[in-house]
Amino acid sequence: TVNYLGHPIDPSRPAWLLTIQEPEPGALPDPAPNDDEHHRLPDGTTLHIYVWQHRYGGQVPDGFVPQPQNNGWIGVFSTPPSPVAAPKR
Repeated sequence: TVNYLGHPIDPSRPAWLLTIQEPEPGALPDPAPNDDEHHRLPDGTTLHIYVWQHRYGGQVPDGFVPQPQNNGWIGVFSTPPSPVAAPKR
């Protein structure tokens, strides 16, 4: 997992976090369709991409964020996620 954290110049503005997860070596291909979270590379490998926003960017410390959903981050989607098939993070 790789995190890219963007701190705002103005601490009252939101911070942004991009999380990219690669599959474990030797894992079976992910059958999920391409969408906001699933991005397929030319070799068929699926990357899980998550975009997060934290309302109070000035309160976000530097460093790796292991579980954004438990630390005040809100997932950002271009389409609302299905309440029936909740995403696994």
